[in-house]
Amino acid sequence: MSILGHKTIPLEKAALDNGFDRELARVGDWLAYASNHAPLEAWLRAMENGHLAVAMSREDVARALSDHSRPSGAQTPSRASACLDGETIPKLNRLLRRLYQQARSLPNDLLHVFEQKTASMPRDAETERLVVQLVGQDVSRAGLMEYWDGKCEHRTKRVIMEIYTAMAEAIRTGVPYQTRLDPPPADPRVAHPARTRQTRAGEPTAESKSAKGIRQPR
Repeated sequence: MSILGHKTIPLEKAALDNGFDRELARVGDWLAYASNHAPLEAWLRAMENGHLAVAMSREDVARALSDHSRPSGAQTPSRASACLDGETIPKLNRLLRRLYQQARSLPNDLLHVFEQKTASMPRDAETERLVVQLVGQDVSRAGLMEYWDGKCEHRTKRVIMEIYTAMAEAIRTGVPYQTRLDPPPADPRVAHPARTRQTRAGEPTAESKSAKGIRQPR
């Protein structure tokens, strides 16, 4: 069955809206797309049962989305490694967005992004190596957020990463690190009071006397 005219425009829009900004030559009934920002090709078509099929060039991306869509039995283009059932236009949009995000954020792809960003950066001095580490942290953090579609952020982990980044930046620039804790560590306001244990007749112990600055006899 050829792609119906009224399905072509929604399919084209779904691809462009979700990161697949390069239109490729059609393969039979399949519309073909690639992305300038993610290493993935995708093919779209309408099936005889009314469902929409999405074929892709990477099997690892399809495996990562096995919980989002079931496999499609459509006959795929020769370069496709897997095919998922997009069902309806709204679901197709969500599926394409996740395909794009997964292709950009799976571990090997993050490594390639890091290598590209730091290829020309010097690494001889300690401060130069710290800058490279900061770039790696940014790539990793952005990849995690994209992998989870921005919906599974752990606030404690984010705060720890932000503090770590601020401390590394202080080391690099020589500007003293300013803690965000209030009160800051070792502040007298959070110190425990001196312990006083009562002995018989209510006399303070040597420990409490020492805490009060009373000199003890030898």
